[in-house]
Amino acid sequence: MKKIAFWNNYTCFAKNQAFNPNAYGIGEDIGYPVILLKEELSKLGYILETLDMDSVDNYKAVIFSDYPNPDTCCVDINTIPKEKRFLILSECEMIYKPNSRRDLLQMFSKVFSYNDELVRTCKYIKLNIPNKIKKLEAIGFDDKKFSTLIAGNKSSIEKGELYSERLNAINFMEKKHLADFDLYGINWDKTIYRGCKLIRGLNHIPFMQKIGKKHKSYKGKINKKLDTLSHYKFCFCYENSCQIEGYISEKIMDCFFASCVPIYYGAPNISTYIPEDCYIDFRKFSDYEELYNFLKSMPEEEYNKYLNSISNFLNSDKVYPFSAQAFVQTLIKEVVE
Repeated sequence: MKKIAFWNNYTCFAKNQAFNPNAYGIGEDIGYPVILLKEELSKLGYILETLDMDSVDNYKAVIFSDYPNPDTCCVDINTIPKEKRFLILSECEMIYKPNSRRDLLQMFSKVFSYNDELVRTCKYIKLNIPNKIKKLEAIGFDDKKFSTLIAGNKSSIEKGELYSERLNAINFMEKKHLADFDLYGINWDKTIYRGCKLIRGLNHIPFMQKIGKKHKSYKGKINKKLDTLSHYKFCFCYENSCQIEGYISEKIMDCFFASCVPIYYGAPNISTYIPEDCYIDFRKFSDYEELYNFLKSMPEEEYNKYLNSISNFLNSDKVYPFSAQAFVQTLIKEVVE
């Protein structure tokens, strides 16, 4: 059988662990798109394996998920002929800078990206962040708690970052409406220092992370995100950045799957992809008090309209571009065919 290699920057997924669903410690069905790709390629007579399993010469193509980190990549990518190199931009370029360097990206024969600007200006191939499409059974309106936020505690000084806006939401709800809000995720029991490089250096001192303000709303880490989300009416659903067109991560989809209405802030062109009646647009409110009053006064009938719109979206063709199936078929068409 012919062979194709896959590689990302996390060495824990080497030795074919990328295709082991139990190797993914956070999130739900995070590895499903790559596992499905392996299954579908097998039907076409191809073996998909991680790049460290064989010599580069024995692969028809090498698919990288994010620009390969020279410190962790198992090979020097310069030893791979350009026509064999394919790149998927998965991580937000605000977080992983090499994904934004066009001088590096031009080293690949084809680049796949969620970023609409790059698709327009660089002729990259549009590829959304993929999801395993599903839907949990909805819990009754009166049986749901009010609101939640599920994310890691991070910081950034990049323009357009939304880590600080997540913190604004948390601080508002804890100060004004603590009984109506629960916080989940990693590192919220630690102090994260924000600001200049010198101040952010304190994040590397364990003792310094143990002092400072503690979040009263923090409920700890979670094992099953969708199950947790399903018990809330609303979720503060903020992307990492608000300045990247087409950057629509799993965050809003997870809300949809769990029948939780998202308060969305992220991709500026979100309505191009997802109907406006499926989410609450954070940008339409002047402050958090106005947003809270809108949410708190929402009757069950209006709330259910959001859920019906979400259900219609998940059952329509509009959700396909965000599916693992679309991810797989795009890669097969562009890499194999």
